[in-house]
Parts: sequence; C-alpha cells; structure tokens
Amino acid sequence: MAGYRDFEDKPINKTLSYIHWFFISSIYFFICNIIFVLSLFLFDVKLNNMVIFFIAAIPAGPSLTALFYFTNKLVYDRYVDTTRDFIKGYKKNALLSLKFWMIFLIILFVGIFDLKLCFSNGNFLFLIIPLSIILIFSICICSYALPIISKYEIKIFDVFKLSFYLSFKKPLNTFVNIIIISFFLYFIFYSPGIMSIFISSISCYLIQHNLKSSYLFIDNKY
Repeated sequence: MAGYRDFEDKPINKTLSYIHWFFISSIYFFICNIIFVLSLFLFDVKLNNMVIFFIAAIPAGPSLTALFYFTNKLVYDRYVDTTRDFIKGYKKNALLSLKFWMIFLIILFVGIFDLKLCFSNGNFLFLIIPLSIILIFSICICSYALPIISKYEIKIFDVFKLSFYLSFKKPLNTFVNIIIISFFLYFIFYSPGIMSIFISSISCYLIQHNLKSSYLFIDNKY
C-alpha cells in the first residue's frame, strides 16, 4: 500500500491524473450542453435567434453546478471518481441550480437584448453604461451562486443573498472570478483548439480555488 501511495504521489502521475480528470469532466460538460454547442454552429448570433439560444442555454446551469461540485471535491480531496462524482453533483443540485439559472438567464438575455437595442437607437445610448453594470454584476453573482449551490444545501433566497454580499465583501475574489470567466469565454468563442477541451473544468477548478476564503467565511459565519 505504501508503494502504491508513493507511486500516486509522483509528480508525473499526479499530472496525468489531473489531465484525465479535467478531460473527462469537460467531455461530460460538453455532452450536457450539446444543444447549445450545435445552436452556435447552426444559427447566427442575432436578435432573431435569441429565443433559440435562451432555450439551448438552459441545461448549462445544472451541468456547471455539477462541474463545480466535481472540481470542489478535487480541490479539497485531491481525488475524484470522475463519472460517479459528476453524476452525483448533477443529480444532487439540479433543481436548485436550474431555478437560479433560469433567473440569471432571463436577466442576461433581457440585458443583452436591451443593449443591442441601445446601440441601434441613438436615443438610448445613455442606458448602455447602467445596463452593462447590471450585466457584469449579474455575472459576478452567478460566479458565487453556482459554486455555493454545489457545496451547500441552501435555499434559493440565501443563494442570492450570500452571492450578493460576497460580491462586495470579497472584491479581489470577485475580480479574479471575472478574469477566469473572461478567459473561459475567450477560449470557447475565439480560440478553439485542444485547450478549449479542458477549459471548462479548469475554469471551475480555478474558481473553486479562488473561493476558498469565501467558503471559510461562510463556514464561520453560518
């Protein structure tokens, strides 16, 4: 047994294990969101197709929460059963994450729709800055909410309350989350390649690492 642990603790074996975990979990995430991926290839990103993209994006909420559950276990336990833990994270948090995600999607898509209208109509240009702030802040809240849902048994109201509070209480963590999400979106939409296969699980893993102090605050406070 000691020899096996020594084998597992070798840097090369740890690296290969993480590559395997990131790759397989990202594949599961891709499968869960195959409808959204296909919609990006089949339809132009236009206002006329907003309803299609909205519907296609619905499965992303539960699958993101499952990925956060998976990567949280990886951060703290440093070992996961890829298939079992991803499915467990999905089933355990699907309903609550879907409730939150639907609210977030409505805010996001309405905000994007309004922004496009503002750009096309000069009379409403003054609304661009406040709308942009609302969208960015909504993403900040989401970057806390889904990880919190994946880690705690919590009510939807408390999810919003905690996420709102932590977005201001932990400005550095919030900023880092936004940077990670920005890189994630860049790789997905503008830099397809081998890295884009791993980027979803790596991004969730980095966010979970970044939120360690936030989790400590929640554990001590509640």
